[in-house]
Formats: sequence, structure tokens, C-alpha cells
Amino acid sequence: MAKEALLQTMWLGFGDDGILRMRILENATIDLEQAKLLYETVKRMGENKRYLLIIDARFPYKWEKDAQQYTIEHSEYRIAAAIITNNPISRLITNTYVRFFKPPYPVKIFSSEDKAIPWLHEMEAESKKA
Repeated sequence: MAKEALLQTMWLGFGDDGILRMRILENATIDLEQAKLLYETVKRMGENKRYLLIIDARFPYKWEKDAQQYTIEHSEYRIAAAIITNNPISRLITNTYVRFFKPPYPVKIFSSEDKAIPWLHEMEAESKKA
């Protein structure tokens, strides 16, 4: 059964496929308070299980530095994250995030969810081998 939640800055939904989809709302600013709420919401929705993540970042948004740091420090359930965007600013934010914070899980940018899903399943299979 699918589970979903609407936060101030994003929509979250676990599909029947077990993938968490996060849609960042247009012009959202994700601060530390929102990052903490995101973590607690996903932890509750995901029942403390590991998950694959698709982030729809096609709209402009801002993710504050302390919120990014918190997100990395509280990512123990993430297997891999696929970022969906065709927005150059979102690509820049994502690339900077990956280079600076060095997430402990694979992150890759895609132009569509259809291209991201096979890669996520490949990352899941690799994580099971490790």
C-alpha cells in the first residue's frame, strides 16, 4: 500500500515499488527544521527500512547548508538517490552537494524517472552484494 505525506516544502510518497519519491515544491527553502521533519517523516513512513530515493528537483529551490549537513548525517536508510531535473540551477545545486558533502550512498542526476529507476535497482542489487 502506498504511503504519502505533504510537508511545507515537499511531497513524499512511498510507492508500491518501495521507492520513495520526493517532489520539492517550487521556490521551497529547506532549512534545518524542514530537514529534521523530513527525516522523521521518512523514518516513520518507511518503518525504519532501507529505501531507494527519487528526488524531483525540476522546480527552483534552496536547501540551506545546515539542512544539507543534517540530511547527510541522517541518511542511514538510503541505498541510493536519483535526482530528476532538467533545470541547470538544480543540477548545479546537486553537483555541489555531492562534491562538498560526499553522501555515503550513490547519487546520480537524470532527466526522467524512467531512466532513473533501472539505475536505482542496479544500486540496490550492488548494496546487497556488499
